[in-house]
Amino acid sequence: MHAASGPSRFVVQVGAHEHHRGGHDIVPQLIRRGWHALLVEPQPNLASKLRTLYANATEQVRVVEVAV
Repeated sequence: MHAASGPSRFVVQVGAHEHHRGGHDIVPQLIRRGWHALLVEPQPNLASKLRTLYANATEQVRVVEVAV
């Protein structure tokens, strides 16, 4: 994941499945604003949902299935 030009902004979210449920999570807003994201979600079914959610942003968003 890298920006084509200029500095890029990057966020890491552990337990990432929570952000798509709404609420006050700022990560989806940052992604929409062009930030790159590493979304950490150990549960395969929830990680799969995140991959589907961000299917059009594969250069910008990476989902990994690991426990921290």
